[in-house]
Amino acid sequence: MRALEHITALRTLALVLLVGASSLAGCTNELTPPPIGDGDDDDDDGDDGNPPPTPRGCQVEPQPVTILPRTSNEEFRQFVTDLLGRPVPVERFAQWTPLAQVNGFDTMTESRIDPGALEAQLATVEALSAELMATPAVMEGCPTPTDPPPACAEHGAYDAAAQFSGEQGRDCWSYLDANGGALAYAPADGRWFSPGDPGMFLWGNGLHPGLRVDVMLRWTAPRDGSAAPSGSFFDADAGGGDGVIVVVRGPAGDLFRAVIANGGAREQFQAALPVRRGDVVDFIVQRVANNSWDTTGHALSVAFTPTPPSGGRTWDNCGQLVVERVATRAFRRPLVALERDELRRVFDETAAAAAAAGIIGVFPEALGAALQATLLSPHVLYKPEFVPGGFDGAHDQHRLASRLALYFRGSLPDDELRALAEAGGLVGDDVIAAQAARLLAASGDRFVEHFGGQWLDFRVVGSTTAVSADPLRVAMRKEAHAVFAAVLAEDLSADRLIAPGFTFVDAPLATHYGLTLDPAAAVDAAGLTRVATADRGGLFTQGHFLTSTATGSDFKRVIGRGLYALGRTLCQPMPMLDPATREEINNSVGQIDPAAPLGERMQIHRSSSDRCLACHSQMDPLGLALERFDPAGLARDTYEDGSSVENSFLFNDVSVRNPAELQAWVKDAGQYRRCVAEKLLVWGLHRAVRPEERCVLDQLAGLDDPQAPAPPLRATGIDAFLTALRLTEAP
Repeated sequence: MRALEHITALRTLALVLLVGASSLAGCTNELTPPPIGDGDDDDDDGDDGNPPPTPRGCQVEPQPVTILPRTSNEEFRQFVTDLLGRPVPVERFAQWTPLAQVNGFDTMTESRIDPGALEAQLATVEALSAELMATPAVMEGCPTPTDPPPACAEHGAYDAAAQFSGEQGRDCWSYLDANGGALAYAPADGRWFSPGDPGMFLWGNGLHPGLRVDVMLRWTAPRDGSAAPSGSFFDADAGGGDGVIVVVRGPAGDLFRAVIANGGAREQFQAALPVRRGDVVDFIVQRVANNSWDTTGHALSVAFTPTPPSGGRTWDNCGQLVVERVATRAFRRPLVALERDELRRVFDETAAAAAAAGIIGVFPEALGAALQATLLSPHVLYKPEFVPGGFDGAHDQHRLASRLALYFRGSLPDDELRALAEAGGLVGDDVIAAQAARLLAASGDRFVEHFGGQWLDFRVVGSTTAVSADPLRVAMRKEAHAVFAAVLAEDLSADRLIAPGFTFVDAPLATHYGLTLDPAAAVDAAGLTRVATADRGGLFTQGHFLTSTATGSDFKRVIGRGLYALGRTLCQPMPMLDPATREEINNSVGQIDPAAPLGERMQIHRSSSDRCLACHSQMDPLGLALERFDPAGLARDTYEDGSSVENSFLFNDVSVRNPAELQAWVKDAGQYRRCVAEKLLVWGLHRAVRPEERCVLDQLAGLDDPQAPAPPLRATGIDAFLTALRLTEAP
């Protein structure tokens, strides 16, 4: 980052945060819910575009979200992915502070910006802004730049040895004496020489100064941009002599200078500088007193980043169009006049500062700053559509479109949804549900990864368990994603997540599971093949779950698997341990014979006190039921010592002694179906379910009608979104 860009970015950030904070002042901290209804008790048919009231029998007044939720790092990555029209690698956000999970998800925290990660965010946003300016779809409608053609062949990287040639100026390299005189080329020798100065030579990876004039390799900038010369010089002729002086010189003076004595150490350098078209960087080898034994080897390169062409472009004919295009999408609504004026101000002030600094072509600097201000705006870093007053009333359709997009694709509204909002067409449950179904069909993988991946912890980004690069572990995560995606796409009910009857594996994972792959079977884009099986594919039989929860001792393995089953499939999290309980646990474990069978040890521990019994009576039966799988997820009937894997624990008076019994009970349990509904509802609410809203969960799960089959997961998700609207927005 150049000094001007760095200062501009910091000033821009301060400006947009102040302006944004002012416009969002009514959306943070304590909020007073708006009045419910408009005084007309008969007008609740939903035809005015607002969601109809919650069905009779479960009447609940709405309660808005009372915090201003942060945009998660993954949501931000998806935002810029959609703005650019191409994927942005996860690694670009590795230095961003992860957001804490609230209610099981990282999308509903009120975390403030972490000052410690500010530099990383600025650097990421700066690079993304440059990419936006290099994206034709973003710049569409701007006049074609009138910048001159490159002065020589333009490359992103130049290598003096690899690009050495017998032609002056080829690939921007010239072969000269230190006075700028051109050398002559000897094809037979494959090197350049000076006809008037014996001893001056230049070849692919070396130089030798002349008797009277020094030797120089020159690189010319093809156009305006930034150059980063780097490399090394070394003595390649250590038989004698008095050494040489090596110099790297840019337009403003020396970038590097060093003395290499006869037989001395290699001298390395690295530099960076702004360049204009035709500027040069010279690599010079100077003799000291004479040129005897002055052969000098080198490894020289120049990385080059061009400034985006901008000749003839201004705010009026390009900048406003681009900024409005990006900001309207990033803000998820049209700009208001104040925002447009402030972004114009950022553009103008940056252009003036760049001109004062002598930068040619200030348009890229100014537009880049305005785009950075857009991406750093609180309207992008936070989600005001979830709180009263966050969106102007005139933008109500855009607010609804944004909530739809965030729920079903974890990103911005796509073109069709945005156009429908512009036309005022998002009216009535049927239209909203149809859009939800369309988004799931078009972006189902995003919903699977963002919602399913966080709920069931198979998402790589922000994973709560260690992410392994081992191919087998990678295939296990892919399996979990693929099974969830199939249940969603095939309109299967949520109980099929527990026992789908199929799974997805590659060859190594199939071998690991003991499954047979049909060589003629289709392979999907992730490299997986669908296999019919009752033994694998369910939540409790997937390798990712079995391995990620099995870290540590056998005690911890049982507890880890039990906690997963309780918290993620039954929505029954365990309370935090207080110091007294921790002390009791340590005392109890220390008194148990480690050679005793695992089930016996667990029984002794859970019976040691009421504190232990309360939690372990819930965790242990579920975790022990899964002891039929070892820490690597392999099926087993005995432990390593030859003892049988068995237990007689009951879970709330229900026998769940092995994976089959556990699957059978959970998939048919109302508690599991209710938990799925709760996870989907919380995903849309952006807050926890209130006690008085719990009756809604039975409706979403289909438990209010004992004769009805379990609803499809896809339909439950759409109903949960519509319900979340009813429960957070005043009719």
